[in-house]
Amino acid sequence: MSFLQILRLILSVGFPPAIEKQEEFREWCSGLATTASEFAAATGTTVDDKIANAMVIITANDEYWQIFYSILRVAIDQLDGGGNVVGDRAEELADKASIDPATIIAIVSAILEIIELIKRWRK
Repeated sequence: MSFLQILRLILSVGFPPAIEKQEEFREWCSGLATTASEFAAATGTTVDDKIANAMVIITANDEYWQIFYSILRVAIDQLDGGGNVVGDRAEELADKASIDPATIIAIVSAILEIIELIKRWRK
């Protein structure tokens, strides 16, 4: 995959909407999952396939999404200086969706990193 193809994939996701707009944010995460799947298919590793597949599963299921969204809200609050703790929500999602908790943490970390990069870029 060339640099331009990677750049096109990244730009296709666009800017995330405000997290308070849950449905729009879910659609953005779903688009991110699709893009991650395309990127993962072009690599020789399996870890990125696992993460992309988990994102697709989470964004497609209402129950999983609600749990994941609550995890993201807390994580974003922590980025913004809040003192909330994620607690057992990641484990609950891992159990219900049969997804490794480390994969959920990787997804949350990736989304937070994208949001932070966009915040810095907009300044």
